[in-house]
Amino acid sequence: NTLLVTSVVDSRDGALVAANLAWSLAQAGRRVVVIDLDVRRSGVGDAFDLRAGRGLIDLLTDRVALSEVMREVLPNLNVLLAGRTTTASTELVSSYGMTHLLADVTRDYDHVILHAAPPTYSHVVQVAETAGATLLCVPMGQAREHDLTRALVALDSVGVTPVGLILTRA
Repeated sequence: NTLLVTSVVDSRDGALVAANLAWSLAQAGRRVVVIDLDVRRSGVGDAFDLRAGRGLIDLLTDRVALSEVMREVLPNLNVLLAGRTTTASTELVSSYGMTHLLADVTRDYDHVILHAAPPTYSHVVQVAETAGATLLCVPMGQAREHDLTRALVALDSVGVTPVGLILTRA
C-alpha cells in the first residue's frame, strides 16, 4: 500500500501528482497519508496550501511526536511535510527511524503516498527499494531523454521498475 511518486528532474510536478492522487483516494473513502521526503524542494505543502513547519525531519530527529506534525487536510487525508532541513536530512530519509515510521503508517492507513526528489539521489533509490510501487513523473519541456534514462538506470540499480510514467506539464 506504499507508492513512491518521484520525478526525473527537480520540479514540483511529483508533489502535485501525489497530492491529486491522495485527494482522489480520500474522496473515495480510503484512509491516506502523504509524506513529503523531498527535504530540499518540498512541494507537498504548496499542493495542499499548507504553511511550512515542523515535519518529517523533526520527527526523525526525535524533536516531536508524530501526532504533533501530522496534519489533517480532509477527512481520511493526512499530510506529513518534510519539515526543517539539517545537514543530515537526506541521510535521515533512508534511516532506521524512517523504516519504523513507514511500518507504523502502513498499518494505520490504506494508502501511503511518498513524494521524493528525483531517483538520481541515493537516498531516494533506497526509499524506492522499500516502496511497494514507484510512479515516475516526466515534466514536458523540462525533462530530456538523458534525464529519463538516468532516473530509470538509478531505479534499475536496486531492481525497481516504475509501475508507470506520468507526463506532466512543468
